[in-house]
Amino acid sequence: MSGESLRIGIVARDLEKTDGGTGVMLDQLLRRLDTDAHGHRIYIIHRSPGLGKAFSHVHATVRRHPKPVFDFVDVPIWTHRNKLDVVVYPKNVIPWGVRGKRILIVLDLAYFWTVDQRHAYPLMDRLFMTRMMTLSSRRADSVAAISHNTRTDLHRQLGLDPEKTMVLPLAAAECFTPVTSPSELDRVRSLYRLPERFILFTGGLSPRKNIVRLIEAFQLIQGEYPGLHLILTGGRGWRNAEEAALIEANPRIRRLGSVPGQDLPALYSLASLCAYPSLYEGFGIPVLEAQACGCPVLASNVSSIPEVAGDGAHYADPYSAHGIAAGCRAILDDDAYRDALIQKGFHNKRRYSWDESAAILLKLCEAIN
Repeated sequence: MSGESLRIGIVARDLEKTDGGTGVMLDQLLRRLDTDAHGHRIYIIHRSPGLGKAFSHVHATVRRHPKPVFDFVDVPIWTHRNKLDVVVYPKNVIPWGVRGKRILIVLDLAYFWTVDQRHAYPLMDRLFMTRMMTLSSRRADSVAAISHNTRTDLHRQLGLDPEKTMVLPLAAAECFTPVTSPSELDRVRSLYRLPERFILFTGGLSPRKNIVRLIEAFQLIQGEYPGLHLILTGGRGWRNAEEAALIEANPRIRRLGSVPGQDLPALYSLASLCAYPSLYEGFGIPVLEAQACGCPVLASNVSSIPEVAGDGAHYADPYSAHGIAAGCRAILDDDAYRDALIQKGFHNKRRYSWDESAAILLKLCEAIN
């Protein structure tokens, strides 16, 4: 511990969303801070009764109000009522009237992103969030980006002083390890009616995930690999009518919807490869999850993904369906290359640790006081 004990608040509005980047980050960081907060007191405010009880040493406040009321009324009151010294805001927005030093965590700048005339989010969300992120980043005492690429985006897009920003990397949870138990593999294969060979994509169906080109790439190669399927997971997403139509039209493409976290390690372990051709990511946790489970990764060569995946992935141009198809062939056709990617993935995954991330966050809280 450095200096006197601090009262550190964490706005945990999305604590219940364990299948999204923010929910995963909150859950993993709070598990570490609940065990060792360097002598500081940790406070959270969230909207899910019962979840806060999972953290025995964290002081939890529950407010079940709509998002605008929670963000702009409940949170400021909570910061004053608990006399907080530092507050961490992990959802891109810092409300007005709050107490304490302000740390803003930025997962990505997707609200500013556009490609092929398609935006990552609906218009009103985009207009609101681009304005709020700009104002919040300027009002923050420190801004933590989850990758070096996202930090560079902050400097370029919002003009932030590099001295005000730092990197708080994410990681794969400990549960992501190769599943070798025949009974567990059989359970998951039976539960989701999985074929013997399949390409796996994990993530929502939204424009920046590049599902259309992934499907086009699969259509280019499916005749070469009898029995090979494309399996997609993730929530409903948005602006995905084209994706949904392509999935419906091909019997060898299936969408599982949201998959519980406890089933994902077996799903990765069963897959022939994990395809992650996203056009833009702030980090890309699924890449590390796949690597940790011994699943070879085909990844796009843009945004933060090469930074995160290291040399443990085969890279392809995400704007080329033919390039994605060629990458799939490279992994499917060459067992030695596939095995080498798996081993490099194991090595790369070890570069990231939630323990280290929690320690970085605590040091930042201490430094700005």
